Amino acid sequence: MKNRNICVNLCSDLCLSVVPSFPFLTPMPKITFQPSSKTVEAPIGTPLHEVARAIGIDIHAPCGGTGTCGKCLVRVISGEVHHGSLGILSREQIEQGIILACTATVGNGDVVIDLSMQTGSAGKFSDSSDQLLLVDPVLLPSKQDLSAVVRTVEVTVDSPQLADGLSDVDRLTRALRAGGGEAPEISLGALRQLADAVREDSGRVSVVLCEEEDRARIISVLPQSRRKAPIGIAVDVGTTTVAVQEVDLESGTILSTHTDYNGQIPCGLDVISRINYARTPQRLDELRCKVVATINSLIEKSCVQDGLVREEIVCVWVSGNTTMQHLLLGLPPEHIRLDPYTPTLLRYPSFSATQVDFSINPDARVFFSP
Repeated sequence: MKNRNICVNLCSDLCLSVVPSFPFLTPMPKITFQPSSKTVEAPIGTPLHEVARAIGIDIHAPCGGTGTCGKCLVRVISGEVHHGSLGILSREQIEQGIILACTATVGNGDVVIDLSMQTGSAGKFSDSSDQLLLVDPVLLPSKQDLSAVVRTVEVTVDSPQLADGLSDVDRLTRALRAGGGEAPEISLGALRQLADAVREDSGRVSVVLCEEEDRARIISVLPQSRRKAPIGIAVDVGTTTVAVQEVDLESGTILSTHTDYNGQIPCGLDVISRINYARTPQRLDELRCKVVATINSLIEKSCVQDGLVREEIVCVWVSGNTTMQHLLLGLPPEHIRLDPYTPTLLRYPSFSATQVDFSINPDARVFFSP
């Protein structure tokens, strides 16, 4: 095929891709958003607010796309769209070309949309995070009452011997058993640290263990000369706000607290709106990515303030209502609101940070409060 005109099209799954344009195919209308002048081609019938999101423009739809809140108002400058619900619009607004972006779809021809009625994202918190306490200190348990999921064990690993044929893992396991412990699983990250760690400080190593009900895992292995206190993160995922606290897991000291608005807000102000919004796999993943991005941003702020690197974070506890936890994990929440109101799960297994897409130590364990 010669002389192909290459154009950017919005595919039906709302992923931007470059595809050849053939004269015998029905042309896709161009949608231009002002004042940014961003232009994209999209199939007829594509929801307008999804077209906008696909090119990085957020149009607020707190009702979850049901057309009932009136927060997604935009104005058609030229061209036309296929209208969905106009019920909440006044006659004057309709005459001015104002539409509901969450119910309107791409029409048969090119269209120019004015976004000036959109006020943008909600304001950011200006918290004095080092002074913000999410829980009254009186209610916090004392260090003596804590039963840490993560702890540091110091052992001395014997030097390798040609005669015994033992690997570094074998000798580390033997040292842990000699101290009265069980033989734990070892993460890939810890395996990558092990060879250098057992040879750097005469075999003296600090082992970070994560102990769950049915198993123990080695998260990291460092020479005792470079020993660091393991760091944990407590995350509260609210419908409106997300809070992250960085905690020294040895002393129980809260190092810092940071909060921000939940990035899912443009897709729905309450849990029912977000359940409605998450009706397709693409939208469900969009909600998951938005809240994960919010959490990772707060973790980064905490690490910068506390002078830590993200790989030092070895444990995360997440709290939130059932819907928020489902959305964070990408679990369909639809049946939570339908009789008999059954979630996918109530008791959560632990996950690795990699599985949840948290930007911390890849082998860190992530737990969910029931």
